[in-house]
Amino acid sequence: MPVADLLKMANVIDRNVGGDDRVVAIDYVKRRVRALIAADGSLADPGKPGDIKVAATPLVATKLVAEMPKVKTAFREIWRRVGVDVAQKKHLAIDPATLRKHVSGRAPAGDARIMRRRLVLSIVHQAAARDPALADPANVERLHRLCDRRLRIVERMLYDVGRVERSARRWTRAQISGHAGGPWTDGFDRAFEYPRVPREFFDKACAAADDKCAAPMTGWALAGDIIITVPRTNRATTAQWRPDPSDAYRLDYTPAVAGSPKAVDAVNGLFATSADYGARNLLYCDHTIHALHLEALVFAESKRGTPGNTNWLDGVVKSKPPGWLRLHHALGTAGVDNPDPGLYLGGRGEPAFFEHISVGFQDLEVGDHLIVYNHPAYDRATLHGAWTLENAVVVQTVPELLVQGHGTSQLSMADARRVMLDYFRTALDGCRADVGRLAAVRSSAVNTVTVDTVARLRRGMRIQIVDAVTEELIATDLLITDINARARVVAYDGSSRKATSKHVVRRKRVLQFDGKFEGIELDSATSGRTMTLLRRVPAASSTFAPGTNQLADWHVAWVATKAEDAMRKNAAHAKFVKDNQRVDFTVETLGSKDVTVGWFPLWEASTPIVRKNGKIARIQPVRVQPDQIAAWNWFVDPDAGKRLVPVIRPKVG
Repeated sequence: MPVADLLKMANVIDRNVGGDDRVVAIDYVKRRVRALIAADGSLADPGKPGDIKVAATPLVATKLVAEMPKVKTAFREIWRRVGVDVAQKKHLAIDPATLRKHVSGRAPAGDARIMRRRLVLSIVHQAAARDPALADPANVERLHRLCDRRLRIVERMLYDVGRVERSARRWTRAQISGHAGGPWTDGFDRAFEYPRVPREFFDKACAAADDKCAAPMTGWALAGDIIITVPRTNRATTAQWRPDPSDAYRLDYTPAVAGSPKAVDAVNGLFATSADYGARNLLYCDHTIHALHLEALVFAESKRGTPGNTNWLDGVVKSKPPGWLRLHHALGTAGVDNPDPGLYLGGRGEPAFFEHISVGFQDLEVGDHLIVYNHPAYDRATLHGAWTLENAVVVQTVPELLVQGHGTSQLSMADARRVMLDYFRTALDGCRADVGRLAAVRSSAVNTVTVDTVARLRRGMRIQIVDAVTEELIATDLLITDINARARVVAYDGSSRKATSKHVVRRKRVLQFDGKFEGIELDSATSGRTMTLLRRVPAASSTFAPGTNQLADWHVAWVATKAEDAMRKNAAHAKFVKDNQRVDFTVETLGSKDVTVGWFPLWEASTPIVRKNGKIARIQPVRVQPDQIAAWNWFVDPDAGKRLVPVIRPKVG
């Protein structure tokens, strides 16, 4: 085990060094070995992936012994420079009193000052592991620029964007309802929030009609248990960051007009804090991290050259097409479903200042920007999903890798998968409730039914009344007009129906895909999303026994993307995805064309299988496991060597 042997050599890892210095040095050795193998495959041990041959150990040891003193010297110089910048108040204030105004969490190291040193130590060693020339004295300025940008984006994420625990926000219903147009004070002084607020506090102020909030909350709308608005920057900068006419999600910098700030000032203006939630930047995770990228670049470049120089970015912007400076989803993955070349600052088609690459999980670096995805079916199983994906920043690599997104805590990948799994399981529970009976009928009267529960019913919902066992329909399309929750009486429009205790209420179902499948389609006016649940096999052809067991024929279904269609055509890949993520694809007819459809089951046969009259007579909910979440992409690649992480990194010329 040559790498393990290298770590035991006193002239490679100094035995007198401990703490972060020792852990980072060990990490450096492992990264350098991987880099050397990538450059020269003859060093690799074919029987031990990631390791080197015994015969290669002396050569690698010689390289490390020569490199590591240079890296240590480079770190000392960069740390000295950081100290000078701190004394001149160029870096963020990280005293506890300031941090408490911004976030309710703490840095992974506990103390923000200890964390700063850990970050700089990691940044220097990781950069040198990838390019040892960066540790040479001639390249110290390049290394310092790189450190400035990586340190800035991580500290912004930790201390300005990081999580505020819901219980820590000092919302009061009385204060909000009395100030529906603001200010909405929550006890913090922050720059960035999601464009959503909890209904439990804001429902009265919203005073919604048809899911749209009334003035002065105009522009906000109901969406599940939250209230949302379109993304926008803080009130002082909305004139400089305007929605693109064709894409309200994209916020373009508006160049200098009368009284408008320069580009550098417009970027810096995004980081003004406010005690009023509504006055902050109300942005999603991709907007926010894109803003962090831009501000880190502005910080690193503006502190060099002529003191106070803020004109340099204006010159670059003028040489580029309109919209080159914007806030958008910069880490959109290239592929057949995303042809946008990303020709804007931070986008994948613009090489200036940033690089878009894919790396192995072990080679992620502090300050890398990545996306953590949920299960591919989650995106189709919810109308208001809180975590379809999360743009995140690597905020630590040692002693363990941690990522953090907009408003999240620091998460290990195991934690991130667990959180996403909780969201997905909740979404699947909601889908199962939508497919199953919403309520059991107790009795009926003229245009009303009395039921056992109204928890899943609401005004405006379209329902059917059917026999609980045979599914014989007595009402195919009723609109709920009123609900008496105390008496559990549901009123509906149209002709009155007589129902008894053998009947149940369920959501309206319609035939889809040219009548082949029975389905339930749910739409969201606020999110613009549609969720489709399909019965894959008709009752008469089901392998499950009649009644509730035939719920196992229901799936979350969707028209596949081009990338998913390509996956279907690759039999080995399609089988791998079906076996590992429970998603499979078929070709169905929709109008005049054939389309690929994705399927994810809501139930499955119980374990062990129980049969009655040849039919499966017991089912259980499908339970998703952590390893079914690919994380870096929607789908797990069958080739472990191709499971790379797409990232955005700062680039220094």
